[in-house]
Amino acid sequence: MSYLQKISLEEANAKLPNDSALLCFASFEKRSITLAEHLDRCKIIKAFVFRNVHPPMDIHNYENFNALCSKLAPLKTLELDLDYPVDLADKIISVLREIISSGIRNLTVDISTFTHEALLILIKKLYEQQANFQSILFVYNGAAKYAKWLSMGCKTIRNVVGYPGRFNPAYKDHMIILTGFEKERTTKLVDSFEPDKLSIGYGCKPTDQNHQIPMERMKDEFSKWFDNLGLPWRYFDFSCTEITETISTIRSIINNGKQENIVLVPLNTKLSTISAALVAINDSRVQVVYPIPEAYNVYYSSPSESFTIINMKEIPEFANNVHSDDKDKMRTVEHENSFAII
Repeated sequence: MSYLQKISLEEANAKLPNDSALLCFASFEKRSITLAEHLDRCKIIKAFVFRNVHPPMDIHNYENFNALCSKLAPLKTLELDLDYPVDLADKIISVLREIISSGIRNLTVDISTFTHEALLILIKKLYEQQANFQSILFVYNGAAKYAKWLSMGCKTIRNVVGYPGRFNPAYKDHMIILTGFEKERTTKLVDSFEPDKLSIGYGCKPTDQNHQIPMERMKDEFSKWFDNLGLPWRYFDFSCTEITETISTIRSIINNGKQENIVLVPLNTKLSTISAALVAINDSRVQVVYPIPEAYNVYYSSPSESFTIINMKEIPEFANNVHSDDKDKMRTVEHENSFAII
């Protein structure tokens, strides 16, 4: 199959491989249980569910977690405090080691309700371990519709583990943001960082046509705010759905500035976040950061009637063609040049 395929909910069993390990993330969103509701448990050898337990789970999160336990039992639960991303990275590594040591060669990941930060860390770890898997399939149930607000506030801005980038104090800072529906976090990010150069991405080709009108509304709101900012900025359009197309878009912006510190911020769909991850993995100059919201709207989305299946090993930027010596050198450079924004 091609690297990207959109299917109905009922086609999940026919399209996903047997003898797989399954990773998913419990959330207050109903989308977190959509795949489990449509997938035959006998196709899965091992199931793993990540869940954030700090602050204590609200009733929606708790109900969805119980539903996952019921649909996927037996399973293993990984309890997280998302305020500690290094612990998240460690638990992702431990899960991958368990799967690999079990001899399971097919991996299915329901990325629908992974946080952006968790997804970025997972992609980096899978990139490093991909040789141990015959197939790595991401499954995404996009939202049929969104509420007027998705999150409130911005409690911190931090580097994403595994994406430190390179920093040269002699270079100017160029921030590239893939905007979504959350103006507050974006504006807080720009105010805090005060980049020398700003590239603002507006999403196009939405995962659902119901998103087109709110996307246009947000584009107008962002443009008015940035026009009054007093910083040089430019905008570009990127696809919310076509991963390789968005990779090319981001690369073209990065390559226009040779002597810049590149800070990349993915705030749009999980599909475009995959694009951002693969750009940064293949270009050690790129630092990925993420603004953490204070609170989420537990009613902000509803499940769609389709899944998008992403065959990660069919994406050239994920396929590991780097020699081991080169990878070791790259990791050394990343470690030596890591730095914190705030």
